[in-house]
Amino acid sequence: MIYFISDGNGFIKIGRSTNVNQRIKQMQTGNAHKLILLSQFKTQNDKEMEQRIHDKYAKFRYRGEWFSIDGIDKFWIGEVKIQLEKEDERKKANVDKLKKWIQVRNKR
Repeated sequence: MIYFISDGNGFIKIGRSTNVNQRIKQMQTGNAHKLILLSQFKTQNDKEMEQRIHDKYAKFRYRGEWFSIDGIDKFWIGEVKIQLEKEDERKKANVDKLKKWIQVRNKR
């Protein structure tokens, strides 16, 4: 599960966890600010997706998995998910085309 958590002070944690609620509780213990879950979503490969999001928004990285993003909102987070899902669909379509090409080639 990919998650976006705000500390309410302009920082967003972009991470992954199998249990987001438990992860928030763990992080809350060491955080003076109330943590707020902005969004969470499951992907086919959470580890890869998390890395892709981190890479895509590296210029906003503050420290570790915490990002400083001015004006972030749920719409922006939703757009990240949609853009990355579209990239996944294009990759899958290309893999499917390659598999079909290999099958045809092997039948010759």
